[in-house]
Amino acid sequence: MHIHTKYSDGTYTVKEVLEKAEELGIKARQLFNVFRIAITGLEVTPGGATDICDIIGKEETLRRLTLAIENL
Repeated sequence: MHIHTKYSDGTYTVKEVLEKAEELGIKARQLFNVFRIAITGLEVTPGGATDICDIIGKEETLRRLTLAIENL
């Protein structure tokens, strides 16, 4: 699944992304675990994935996600 929220360059809200993931049988926890690992390199962090994005900012979040995708 490849989808962007309005926080990057898409038009979907986080709620809409989660609803689409649910339709595809992907649990929110699975989605955010992958996201967390992509932006931090860690399976466990002191804050949630969206908290981390708020701290590091949009540009750094996108840079890290792009790097993670390139390294798949």
